[in-house]
Amino acid sequence: MQSNLTELQIRKKLASYLAGRTSLRAFRGWLSLATWDIEGWAPARLQELVYSIKLRLAEYTSGHWSKAELRTKLMPFVTSLQAAVAAKGLTSKPMLQTSAMSRILTLPLRMLGTVQWLRHLLSGTSAQSVVASV
Repeated sequence: MQSNLTELQIRKKLASYLAGRTSLRAFRGWLSLATWDIEGWAPARLQELVYSIKLRLAEYTSGHWSKAELRTKLMPFVTSLQAAVAAKGLTSKPMLQTSAMSRILTLPLRMLGTVQWLRHLLSGTSAQSVVASV
């Protein structure tokens, strides 16, 4: 039971694999142990992230994709970010918020570029500060 596991931790581990710092075998082993019985303790968003990653890993293991295709399929999990936009009280500038969400938007971080986003993720920079810098 990993009740303290966060989306950021998962994305950092995945980014480490995608950056070549960790092997696929090591990432899969860690993910399996860290997310054991996840449906019993994790919030829905965390479960969705984990199941989405595990699906792509299973499809790779079943021979549906090459390793390069797997990496391409996993890249969006570390190069995009979900943020909520408040529905009420918007002035001329939209306000990002992380709780009491009314709408979820996926914001591709193409302006930063994949390599720069991986560096931010691996260095521990919070997602909010990366979004603010875009």
